[in-house]
Amino acid sequence: MNKFLPIIFGLSQLFALSAAHSAEWKVNYERSKIEFTATQNGSGLTGNFTSWSSKIDFDPNQLETSHISAEIALDSISAGDKQIEDLLKTSDWFDTTKFPKAVFKSDQIVSLGKNRYEAQGQLTIKDSQIPVALNFNLTIDGPLAKASGMLQLLRTDFNLGNSTPEATVAVPVLVMIRIEAEK
Repeated sequence: MNKFLPIIFGLSQLFALSAAHSAEWKVNYERSKIEFTATQNGSGLTGNFTSWSSKIDFDPNQLETSHISAEIALDSISAGDKQIEDLLKTSDWFDTTKFPKAVFKSDQIVSLGKNRYEAQGQLTIKDSQIPVALNFNLTIDGPLAKASGMLQLLRTDFNLGNSTPEATVAVPVLVMIRIEAEK
C-alpha cells in the first residue's frame, strides 16, 4: 500500500492543478469580429480586421487565473475603400511592413456585475504599448459563450496618423468586439 501513496499523491496534485486553471475557449472566427469606427472629414468610417487570433482562458468563477490575448494582422484591415486601406498600411499609420500585428494581453479580468467584465491589459500597436481596459458583456450557455465589448483608443497614443490633423481624422477611435466561442 505504501508504494502507491506517492502515485496517489501525485495524481491528486495533478487534479488540483488542473482544477485551478480557467477554461480554454475556442473562438469561432466566422461568427466573431473586431471592428472599428473613426470620424473622417466629419463622417463615420467603419472597418474591421479580417485576420486575427485569440487565446481565451476564462472562468467567471476563477477570474484570478483567467487570461485573454489576441493578435491582429494589421494588413488585414478592411474599410470598404482600397485607397483608405492602403493609406492605413503606410508608415504614418499602422506601418504594416515594420509592425505587422497589434497585440493585446490581459493582466487582470474583473467582474463588473451582471455578466459584465473588464479585461485590463496592454495593447501594443507599432512601438507603443498602452494600458487599456476592455469592457465586455458575456453570456455563457453550457459550452457556448458570446461576448461583446468596446473600448475607445486615442490614435495619437499609438503614433497613428500623427501628420493628419484632427479636423481630418478625429483622434478617438472606437473598437468593438463580438466573439462567439465554445469549450
